[in-house]
Amino acid sequence: MQIFNIGFLELTFILLLAFIVLGPQDMAKTGRQLAKFIRSITKSELFKSILDTSREIRDLPQKLAREAGAEEILEDLQKIQNTRISDLDDLENKILAPRQNLPEENPTHPESTDNHS
Repeated sequence: MQIFNIGFLELTFILLLAFIVLGPQDMAKTGRQLAKFIRSITKSELFKSILDTSREIRDLPQKLAREAGAEEILEDLQKIQNTRISDLDDLENKILAPRQNLPEENPTHPESTDNHS
């Protein structure tokens, strides 16, 4: 489990160090102050605008691809690829079909067997 790219052992070490430095009473007081500070930051307009900007930047490549028509180009390429594959299948069937219609190479005729006793 990772919180802010900090692993469980690192988080435990930070809390233990804070407990040693601050002591039990000051640690609770500092925890409340830290929670108020974080809450005020997350409810601020600046933080909301930063989140919105981050979302826009993350979605920008998909938006540009849609506007440029890249999805249509990819669909066209897939259609071309599928038609080439079906053409290859048709060609393979045309090549193999005459071989399947050939007579067997070792027909068993009563004349061909030697019955010398």
